[in-house]
Parts: sequence; structure tokens; C-alpha cells
Amino acid sequence: MKSLKLGTLVVASLFAINSFAQTKAERKTKAERTEMKTERMNMTPEEKARKQTDKMNEKLGLSDDQNSKIYEINLGVNMKNAAVRTNETFSKEQKMEAIKGNNDGRKYLIRETLNDEQKAKFDAMKEKHEAHKAEMMEKRGSKKGKKAAPVEEDLEDEGL
Repeated sequence: MKSLKLGTLVVASLFAINSFAQTKAERKTKAERTEMKTERMNMTPEEKARKQTDKMNEKLGLSDDQNSKIYEINLGVNMKNAAVRTNETFSKEQKMEAIKGNNDGRKYLIRETLNDEQKAKFDAMKEKHEAHKAEMMEKRGSKKGKKAAPVEEDLEDEGL
């Protein structure tokens, strides 16, 4: 009986270690995350718009007409956001508020372009993105007592 309990404990421990190792291996290193952030920040509004539109096309199955309309929406918002970022008269809070307003407008315009099935998928994508963003903010806030600060580029990732 003791050997059965011990065997069960050993097997359970192996599963736990294995699952932890897989999760740890799937995470990006800090250097990889920094490189991705740098790439994202150095993209032109056109490159960002193309990347955002391609991702939406992949997830929502856009028609050619929808694809071109959504690209134009993303391009316009990305150009506005770039202008806001370079405006030295705005405070950081004003910049974040302006970018959030631009991105909220983007969501509205994109949603108007989609059919009912795509709207449901789009809403699910937004919810998933918001949940992930909240989780990341919580993690940032809990590290060494640092205050969680919103990250500007998070506001426009995935065109959401």
C-alpha cells in the first residue's frame, strides 16, 4: 500500500515538473520581448496597418472589400497615433487619452464593416485582448511594489 502511494506521488510529481518545464520553455526571454517591442515601435504606420489588417483577415476571414476598408481604417488611426506620439505639447496622460480615443474609434469603424458572424468573433477577440491586458497590468503592479503603468503600444496591438 505504501509503495502504491509512493508510486502515485512520484508519477504526479513528474507530471507537475514536466508541465512547469513546458510552460517555462514557451515564454519569451526578456531580450526577445525587448526586440519585439523595438520592432513594433520602429514600424511605420503603413507597416502597422498591414500587420493589423493581415491578422484580422486571418482571424475573421475578411472579404477583399472588407480587407481594403479595414486597412484604410487602421492606416488612418495609426497615422493619427503617430502624430500624437510626436506631439511634444501633450503630456503623457493626454497622449494616452488621445490614442485610446483613436483606438476606440477604430473599433467602432471596424465593427461597422463586419458581418454579424465576424462581429461576434471580433467581440470575442476584444474580450480576450482586454483580459490579457488586465492580467499583464496586474503582474506589472505586483512586481516589487511598482505602480502599474499602462503601456502605449498595448493600446494599439492587434488593432484593438
